[in-house]
Amino acid sequence: MSDGPHRSLPFNPHWKKVAERADLAAFDPSEIAGCIPDAVLTTCRAEAGGEFFECLKSLVKIRQGDLFAEQRACELFREIRQLAAGSPSALRLVEQLELQCKDGHLSEDKIIAAVTDGLRETAFAYGRQIEEIYIRKQLVSDSRAKSVRKRIEEGIAASNLHRTACELIGLEQENPYQASPKADLDDGPSYD
Repeated sequence: MSDGPHRSLPFNPHWKKVAERADLAAFDPSEIAGCIPDAVLTTCRAEAGGEFFECLKSLVKIRQGDLFAEQRACELFREIRQLAAGSPSALRLVEQLELQCKDGHLSEDKIIAAVTDGLRETAFAYGRQIEEIYIRKQLVSDSRAKSVRKRIEEGIAASNLHRTACELIGLEQENPYQASPKADLDDGPSYD
C-alpha cells in the first residue's frame, strides 16, 4: 500500500508536505498555509541563488533622493535581470518588479509587494505542477488532483507571504508578542 501520491513528487520535502496536507481532508486551509512559506522560500533560494537575493537586498537599501540613487537602482536592476536567467521563480520576481516600477519609482513598499506577488505566483505554479504530475502519472483520479490543487490555492490565499518576502529581502518584521528579557528570573517575561 502506498504512503500517498505526494511521496513520488520530484520536489523538495516542503512541497511534498504541502501536497500531503492538501490531499488529506483532515487538514484545513490554515494548516496547509503554514507549510507554504517554507516551501516557497526553499524553492526560491535554491533556484535563484544567494547573489540574486543579495542584489535585491541592495536594491531595497537604496534611499530615494540620494545622489545617484536612480543610476545605482538601474544598475542593480540590470544585474538582477541577468542573475534571474534560468530560474523560473526569480524570473517571476523580476516580472513583478518591472510591473511595480512602471512609473519609474521603486520604493521599499513596491519591492516588498513585487516579491510577495512573485512568491505567490511561484506557489500557484507549484500547485499546478502537483496537479499535472498527479494526473500525468495517474497517481490519483482527475477529480482528486483538482481537489488537491484547489486546496493548495486556498492555502496560498491564507498564507502570509508578505512576511516571507520581507525575510527573503532582509527586512526584519517586528514580533509584537516577543517577550522582553528581564534581569532576574523571578521577574518573568513581560509582553509589552
